[in-house]
Amino acid sequence: MQFLTSRKSYLLQAIREMNVSMLEVLGQEQTAGSGGKKDTLVNRLSEVFEDLKEGGDTTLELLPGFCESSSCENKGKSGYMLIGSKSKKYVGFIFEDTRDGFTEVSHCGCFCTKEHTLEGFTEIPWEFWSEDTTGFEPPLEMLLISNRCAQATQDFFISAPDAIADYAICHNWLNQYKPLYESFELPPIFDEEQRKFYLYFSRLLELTGYAAGAAQAKRALETLPDGASADAWAPWLREFEALGKSLALFGWTSDTYLKLGSVTLALPEFDVVKRFKKVFDEHYWQ
Repeated sequence: MQFLTSRKSYLLQAIREMNVSMLEVLGQEQTAGSGGKKDTLVNRLSEVFEDLKEGGDTTLELLPGFCESSSCENKGKSGYMLIGSKSKKYVGFIFEDTRDGFTEVSHCGCFCTKEHTLEGFTEIPWEFWSEDTTGFEPPLEMLLISNRCAQATQDFFISAPDAIADYAICHNWLNQYKPLYESFELPPIFDEEQRKFYLYFSRLLELTGYAAGAAQAKRALETLPDGASADAWAPWLREFEALGKSLALFGWTSDTYLKLGSVTLALPEFDVVKRFKKVFDEHYWQ
């Protein structure tokens, strides 16, 4: 039992510190789900850690909780929520105790914790896939969709001369492949080409959405109130409240935020958006 407790402690420490090397030592045989095709927990978590680190996180907050689903097989089971305070992102897991440690770790989309408000936070999408396709014969329809996704992703990189993509390039690509993106009722799970396209499209959609608010952000900065009192700022805050709240997850702090694979997004609009968000947050959330 002491060994089990020690192993749990080290595993949680590795996750808290986003220490992939330690996870590899502690959890090489652990999986990211059960049934069907699975990726190792370590491989999947390493990608989640990269996402969180890009958002500015260096350590994670781990809060205990449970699955509050009414139909899931994990209903009522306990686990932890991983929270990035800088990136404003989170993801929940069910940890089932066994004699050799946390060998059953399941993502939980209905995870509940009473110790943290998630207002302004977004859940990290969690998909499972594997490069092990032994015995798997995808249907023709899936192959055709995968080919279209691969072509779409390739077209994005081809359309970016010198690995630089401005707003027009991003906007045109999004318009061209919007029907393909919307054809997915849920994020693709098993296929790498579909997953990559879906994630790239989602990310571009998010970033260009922020850039689209640049004109309104500029107008807001040009009409700042003269006084410093709350009453002086109230009309301005009401007028630009929708824009300010839409930027709750905007986290441009470094060049890596504007990287998509090997392409750098040239979005100068982000400068005015960042300045507006700083002013808005200082007065709205005080």
